[in-house]
Order: sequence, then C-alpha cells, then structure tokens
Amino acid sequence: MLKEGRFGTFEATWVIALFCCAKLILLYPMTAIYLAGSAAWLFSIVAASTALIGLQFIKLLLKRFKGQTIVEAGISAAGPFFGSAAAVLYLALFVLSSSLVLRQLTEAVKMTTLPNTPTWFIMIVFLGASMYCASLGIEVVARVTSIIAVSTLILLIVIGILLIPQYDTKMLFPILGKGTGQLLLWGTIKSSNFSEALFAGLIVYPLQGYKNAVKSAKNAILISLVMTAIVTAVCVMTLGPYQGEEAYLTALRSTKNIMIGRFFQRMESVGTMYLSIGLYAIIATFARTFKLPHYKPLIPAFGILVLTISKVPHDFASSANIEVYGLRIYSGIVAYIVPLLLFITAVIRRKKSRTKQCKEGTA
Repeated sequence: MLKEGRFGTFEATWVIALFCCAKLILLYPMTAIYLAGSAAWLFSIVAASTALIGLQFIKLLLKRFKGQTIVEAGISAAGPFFGSAAAVLYLALFVLSSSLVLRQLTEAVKMTTLPNTPTWFIMIVFLGASMYCASLGIEVVARVTSIIAVSTLILLIVIGILLIPQYDTKMLFPILGKGTGQLLLWGTIKSSNFSEALFAGLIVYPLQGYKNAVKSAKNAILISLVMTAIVTAVCVMTLGPYQGEEAYLTALRSTKNIMIGRFFQRMESVGTMYLSIGLYAIIATFARTFKLPHYKPLIPAFGILVLTISKVPHDFASSANIEVYGLRIYSGIVAYIVPLLLFITAVIRRKKSRTKQCKEGTA
C-alpha cells in the first residue's frame, strides 16, 4: 500500500476545487464565452450540474467496493484486463491534461511576463517545482494547496469588487446567449471541465473511506461552479461576449484593467499546484494499477513524459485546440461513463455468479 498520510475533507475539497478551477487562468473563460456567448455564466451551471450527476456514477463504483480506490475498484469490478484498461484511460486523462496545462502555463508566462526567456527553460522550472511538490506526498500537497486555493478565492473576490466600475451589465443579455439548445448541449458535453473530480477516487485511503472522498468532490464541484460562474460573468461584463471569445487568457486580460501593481496579476502558483496534483494523480494511478509499493521512483519518468507531450503543440493556440476539441470532448466519458460501465459490469458479473451457484446447488 502506498504511504499517503492523512488529511481531512477540508483539504481534499480545496485540492479537487483547485484541480478543477486552475483552467480559469487559462482557457475556460474564453471557451465558455465562445460556446455560450453572454450566457457563459449559465454555461458553468449546466456543466457543473452534469458533473454532479457524473460524480454519482463514481460513487456507485466506490460504494460497491468499499475501501478501494477507483483503480482497485475497477479491477475488482471487471477483472484484471478490463479493470487495468480503465485505469490506463484514467492515466491518459491525467497525463494529457497535465501536459496541456504545462504548455499553456508556459506560453502564458512567456506572453505576459518573460517574452525573451526560452520556452524550454520556463517548462523545466514549472515542472521541477511540481515534481518536488509531488515527491513530498499528497498530504503535504493537500495542505499547501488548501492555503493557495482559499487565498485565490479571496483574491478573485477582491478582483471582482475592484472591477465593478468596469462592469457593463447589458453585456449579460440576451440572458440565454447563443440559444437554449447550444447552452444545454455544450454545457453537458463540457461537464468534462470538471472531470478532475475523478481524483477523489484516488484519495480514498487518506480520507478514510469513499464517503469523505465523494463528499469532498461534491463540495469541490460546487465551489468550482461558483468560481467559474463569477469569473466568466466578470469577463463578459468587462470585455463583452465578442471580444471575450477571441481573447486568450481572458481572465488575465480582465484583471489588467486594475492598476494596482503586478502582484495581483500573478497566478503561476495555481498552475504549479495543478501540475503537482496532476503528477501525483499520474503516479498514484500507475502504482495502484501495477500494485507497486512506492511511487517516488516514478516521478522523474512521468515528469519527462509530461514534458515531452507538452512540446507536441507548437504554441498556445495549438494546445488550446487540442484541449477544447479533443481532451474536453472525451474526458467526461473517461471520468464519468467508464466508472458507470465498470459498476454495471460488476452487477452483471455478480448476477451471473449467483445464477451459476444456484444451478450448481440444484444439480
């Protein structure tokens, strides 16, 4: 068993919330505005509501195999082959999302702060810091992340208040943006923006049971809903739906309207913690799939893998297209539908086993 330490639902809630919300400083506002227009904040409500339904599928699997993580429960439900195949899908989700965030975070820093610094150098600095954090263990990461996440929420509230003079509430109309159909369709599909809630299934042991893990994920999605709805509404009211859907780093562009110094425009710590959590999710998934007792030796290997994949996109736009039209289309299937299929498989296998036992008993 991996030595992961213990922490409470408070820390777990904020870890998952930051894991879901780190995209606010990168692509999420632009994507929401592009797909829903002036109804971008309603888009967040639809996406989060669908994610809460998906979380129930994860709960069904964890509840059926109490005391096991999402990886171990999948193997128990569908056998070593299909259960391990599901775990590989989880692994691919965490690897790809971490790689894309690393690339986007690097490009964001290069565009806004360090234009003359080589891209590879910025990547290595971010990745090195994240690998070090991951090596300290999930308990340390959880406690530090909870501090950063709460501080970030307070900062977002302060930014929202300071931007009040820039608000144009007329930009929120029409209230349904680009139409009800578009809102419901893409809001449901983009529930995958909260697919990092799958991480709750990996921290069952530190939280001493699936109930605390699911509770933390539920609270995290609700917090993420509030944060994403507020940020997208602020972006719409300050930039407008047409400029907002064309602006990379939409949230950062909104904050630049506040002239109170550079400190309040620095959000790199959020991205670093996202990568730390992502790296831990990767190595924990791999270690549990192949029943390895230690995960720290895996950190350099998977760090190099994340770095390598992050170099595949040529620039920020390329990585954005991969995430919006690739990862965030299918990650919801991996995070929510795969656990549901595993649960159904477990139920069917149990029924077949009972039927066979009955036949043998009456033979």
